[in-house]
Amino acid sequence: HTHTHTQGVCAVLENDEDGSARDAQTLAHLVHCAIARSVPATLGGLAEDQEVLLRRVSDILLHVYFLSAHHDAPAQRSPSLGAMPAPGQARLARTASTYSVAALQDFTPLPEDPESSFFLYFSGRGMPAEASTTPPIPRSLSGGPASLRRKPRVLLFTCSFGGGHKSAANAISGYLAGVAETRIVDTSKDPKFLERDLLHQAGKMFGNESLDQTYLFNQLILKRQLYTMMNFSEGLGRAIGKVTDDGRNSNLPGPNSSPEDVDSDLKKVLRGQILGYNPDLVLTVYHMHLNVVIALCEECGSLPLLHVSTDMDIKAWEIFGRKAPVYPKFCASVPFNIPVSWATAAPLSPWQIFLGGYPVRPEFIRPLPSDEELQALRRSRGLVEGEHLVLIMTGGGGQDVAWPELL
Repeated sequence: HTHTHTQGVCAVLENDEDGSARDAQTLAHLVHCAIARSVPATLGGLAEDQEVLLRRVSDILLHVYFLSAHHDAPAQRSPSLGAMPAPGQARLARTASTYSVAALQDFTPLPEDPESSFFLYFSGRGMPAEASTTPPIPRSLSGGPASLRRKPRVLLFTCSFGGGHKSAANAISGYLAGVAETRIVDTSKDPKFLERDLLHQAGKMFGNESLDQTYLFNQLILKRQLYTMMNFSEGLGRAIGKVTDDGRNSNLPGPNSSPEDVDSDLKKVLRGQILGYNPDLVLTVYHMHLNVVIALCEECGSLPLLHVSTDMDIKAWEIFGRKAPVYPKFCASVPFNIPVSWATAAPLSPWQIFLGGYPVRPEFIRPLPSDEELQALRRSRGLVEGEHLVLIMTGGGGQDVAWPELL
């Protein structure tokens, strides 16, 4: 069992160029969780009980060996790959990935692995690249030229509570274009998450499939400016959390370690996203599920995790309460270099936070227009010489404010 907080494992993984140590750590954790689920709570020391345990452990290991054999079979059939020209290596790698993913689909999930974590683990390590023109080479074949190795993969979690999180996610994805492959997962809109959204399921029953958990926030609270409701909910969660959750907001998920703790539906779905994509870096642009994501990054090979804050208020207390997380590969950015923003990062340690700026769309950071272009833009808006233009930004949902009339 390699679930650990120690710096030693992280130091080994830092030198893990081919990902083998990270893969081994992840697989060991999945096997450990499956074994833990297979052991009845009433299991005693009788010989019959030990036989049941050993049989279940054997089933799990045989299941893993079966999937591993299908995953590695294309590589074992190609001993002369190193002597093949680069285009041939790329073509073979593409074929190997396609056939290995197809072969992995012919199996029956274990009762101890209802979420098919082993299948997702192996298929994620054989999946074709999505955004790269260079196909990925299976890690068992990665001894070829460096030019054929895949780009790093970045998994980016966002949500649709307001428009700012999605804008930030799209901006970050744009920054990484050409450097890494990125996948954006909207945890409030992705089909796998909507399956567990009770409000969405109720909406489907009444013929309104657009109804989901974001509707209440975007259409009622934001659009109708019912901020008192949100302040009351946050205050109540904080008051309860001071007593029961070490200062955290009791409305949000707390720390969760597998297999010691029972997996929530959220953690099961997020684990599938991480295993199936096999990222090298995980990014989040919203804070509500950070405890779950931190646990999964640690359990899935000690993945580095970066939280990009999108508000002046980091709200670290809502997630961590009075104690900073101890995971050494987690850090969070502060968008603005002002004292009030830094203060909201408590209880995070100084080494866990840094000034990152606010992720904005390319329109905000492209070169300024020349004087001639600026005058043409002013004329296109009907502005006369010396007239001022004021830009009012009130969030993706908009606000009914008095500034236009007052100005």
